[in-house]
Amino acid sequence: MRGGGPSDSDTEGLLSSLPTMWRDVAGIADVGPGGMLPISVDALELLLWRSVEGRLAACDRRCPHQWADLGAAGAVDGEELVCLSHHWRFDAAGWGSKLSVTGRRDEKAPVEVYEVEEREGRIRLRIDSSMTAD
Repeated sequence: MRGGGPSDSDTEGLLSSLPTMWRDVAGIADVGPGGMLPISVDALELLLWRSVEGRLAACDRRCPHQWADLGAAGAVDGEELVCLSHHWRFDAAGWGSKLSVTGRRDEKAPVEVYEVEEREGRIRLRIDSSMTAD
């Protein structure tokens, strides 16, 4: 006779239906000021980067312009991540722009960003479970 608690299949179903989860992805020392670290989380190809001032960010590893891999063709410039292929720039919130030679900043497509936190010497990334579904 079954008791009043949930079965294993009930528990598995509940866990798989959770909308978000935090994933441990790297050590804090792995991404110093001005540094970048390409990572893979399930089916997602992401980039951890830290501004020169020390702000940690996480974004999709592909530039939305022509799909360049920001882990290989990117660089941190102050508080922005720059795609070196065509010089699109992204802030930690994902806002995209291109700086003209005259200093005018034109808005461009954003890059997908992910919530990130530093805790107990580790970097954790918040992932929506629907993002990793095949």
